[in-house]
Amino acid sequence: MAKATLPTNYQDDVLKSTMGGKRRYTFTDNSDGTKCLEDATQYEKVGSNFGAADINKTNAAVNAAADASKIIDNVDDIAANTQAGYMMGALAGKQLIQNLNGFAFKEEKGVKYVRGADSVWVPLGSALFGEIILPSSANVAVSYELGFRPSKLCIMSNSETYSSSVVWRYEATRGFTEQYSYNSFDGSSYTKNKWLTITDTGFTITLSGSLHKGEQARYFALR
Repeated sequence: MAKATLPTNYQDDVLKSTMGGKRRYTFTDNSDGTKCLEDATQYEKVGSNFGAADINKTNAAVNAAADASKIIDNVDDIAANTQAGYMMGALAGKQLIQNLNGFAFKEEKGVKYVRGADSVWVPLGSALFGEIILPSSANVAVSYELGFRPSKLCIMSNSETYSSSVVWRYEATRGFTEQYSYNSFDGSSYTKNKWLTITDTGFTITLSGSLHKGEQARYFALR
């Protein structure tokens, strides 16, 4: 419902100077013995009437106005709020726009798209493939910036040097989980318990360990 616009042009009565700033009244006798009090004031200008209908409109507008105590101006507080009846303020909206960091969104024919700094529209849910070179020695970490936080991520290491492979899986709700792991074989003896640790900080994947040193790991990421 559209917000009602209340009048702002109410005016007071303006008495003639001969009234000396005082209103005048006369008593009139009625046939039943009662008297009427009639206004005998002389006016330069008669002001506006303000009755019950006007005050009701004013009160209705006040009741419909935003309650300052219900406005949340921080996106973190908005995310944490669990009560109905609250609303986002302008400062929270500004913070949200800044957090988007130039990203834009649109929908065409039922498909949702996102666009970043490269100005290319990419459908949400698109897969991204790539390669990460594993650490060249044990306990040395290598990081790769994915560019977005995926809903699902799979990292696979496979080597022609070693007859083994490892697959890690990431889900936004569960974190990283080791899905498959095979023992390494270095050509002369089996070496068990080879390991690779994967962590996620922000939008960067960090891998460290001794499995398939210097080899490529392939990843599949789903937005």
